[in-house]
Amino acid sequence: MPDFKVHSEAGVLAGYAAGALSLYFLNKSVYFSGLVFVSSYAGSIFPDIDSDNSRTINIIFNLLSVLGGFAAIYLLIDSPIKYAFLIPPCVYFFIKFAVSKIFKYYSRHRGIYHSIPMAVFISLLIFQITYFKLGEISGFVIGISFLYGYLVHLILDEINSLYNLKNSLGTALSIKGLDIYTTIIVYSGIFILTYINFEKLSNGFKYLINLFNV
Repeated sequence: MPDFKVHSEAGVLAGYAAGALSLYFLNKSVYFSGLVFVSSYAGSIFPDIDSDNSRTINIIFNLLSVLGGFAAIYLLIDSPIKYAFLIPPCVYFFIKFAVSKIFKYYSRHRGIYHSIPMAVFISLLIFQITYFKLGEISGFVIGISFLYGYLVHLILDEINSLYNLKNSLGTALSIKGLDIYTTIIVYSGIFILTYINFEKLSNGFKYLINLFNV
């Protein structure tokens, strides 16, 4: 399996390509192209979150811990709760140590996170979150950029398995997880998010098709 350095470098190249395409074809700002780059890069390293000793899981949970702490500060800034100032650091340490430990316990490398449905599910989640702030088309592009980076990671893993004739061949571009329950949850999430955003997603695909004259 390619290490973090390989996936990171591939992610940078993929991100630059996606950012340049968005700048040229979408006529968006440099700021938006930067978001496309970040989304693509994040997708390219995200699948290894299921590897307990990977840099990816440390980066993501460090980031989530900081964001959780700041979110607690934002929500409690005018709170009458006594000793409210203690809550943000508690949130930070809870996410960094407790949540990450629980996640590591239940996740398995080359499980559902190394699969196509999980790539689609998380990309739909990103679209669901970003379109409120960025708009329908821009949110769609950010979601697609993450999916693109995610697939770059999975394809690199498959190429490595094929080249080295490993038993893991076929596990990265899988359409299911290691157990039926996780697979059902992910596919259910895809169905729900697609159903409630069907018109928006259709508009996004139509926009890209017209843009590239496919």
